[in-house]
Amino acid sequence: MAREDYKPMSLKELMKSKTSDQKWLIENILPSDGVGILSGEAGSFKTWILLHIAASVAGGTKVFDTFDVQQGGVLMVDEENRIALLKERIRLLGISEDLPIHFLVRKGVDFGGDEYSCEEIGNFALQNNIRLVTFDSLIRVQKRDENDARAMSEFFERLKVFQFTNSSVLITHHHRKEFSSQSSRPSQNLRGSSDILAALDSHLAVYKKGRNEMQVIQTKSRDAETLAPFSLKVEADNDHFKFIHFGEAAISTKQIAEVKIMEILQKTKEVSRKDLVDKLHGTVGGNALGDALAELESEQKISSKITAKGKKLYSLVTQK
Repeated sequence: MAREDYKPMSLKELMKSKTSDQKWLIENILPSDGVGILSGEAGSFKTWILLHIAASVAGGTKVFDTFDVQQGGVLMVDEENRIALLKERIRLLGISEDLPIHFLVRKGVDFGGDEYSCEEIGNFALQNNIRLVTFDSLIRVQKRDENDARAMSEFFERLKVFQFTNSSVLITHHHRKEFSSQSSRPSQNLRGSSDILAALDSHLAVYKKGRNEMQVIQTKSRDAETLAPFSLKVEADNDHFKFIHFGEAAISTKQIAEVKIMEILQKTKEVSRKDLVDKLHGTVGGNALGDALAELESEQKISSKITAKGKKLYSLVTQK
């Protein structure tokens, strides 16, 4: 960074500065130049979804036949799967070989500590009109401890290279084993440091519900209100594989309250119950809010304290 880059700009300069006219790469799911994570337990169709999203962006077609995209090239960095497996899934998804999708498969990419990986991939994205870069998976594309807050912070800092290439980033990641089948606090299910969630612009959590059905919950969207949870069904045989958007998924008011509380606390250091009631007015009732707060406290996801004036304040429990 050059010394002049540290010169602050005025409000007028800020408002006149050039920014992209395109807010979303994938409508309400992934912002332009943003970073998102698609998380789930093993076998929850994460790689299938990633391939479907890549084909949708590359072809300019709607994700799950529902969410609009901005068309552009895609680079898929895959340190998880064999080429033979990817070929079979691409065939079943009916992805055209003519689409502008590029692959780096099991090349030893290390975005956590290898300067060469960062430079080469960034240059490729810039030179090939890459709008979306995918990483499968977080634990495979950086070799440092995912529970180390500093290491994760440095990893996401390196991803900022794609802001200069006009590319969005989508990464697959795993859920904590103890919460793999629980969806009431999906934002807390991400494995590793809490700095991972803090760094994201968007987070989608996927939960498998039976053999060919899943629930998708957006726990964080920095640029808009989070989407209502929705269901996907898989239509598949030996010759094809397709995701079908099945509408909004059923979720209890207590679960909604827990998700909303965690969203608020990720943006606010401390918040009172009255503030929560005001912010969630029309979304959840007082009983659901109380049940959600009690459960989040009992599972040590949030803490509370009484101030000198008798006011009760809630805050996130810091995860190391």
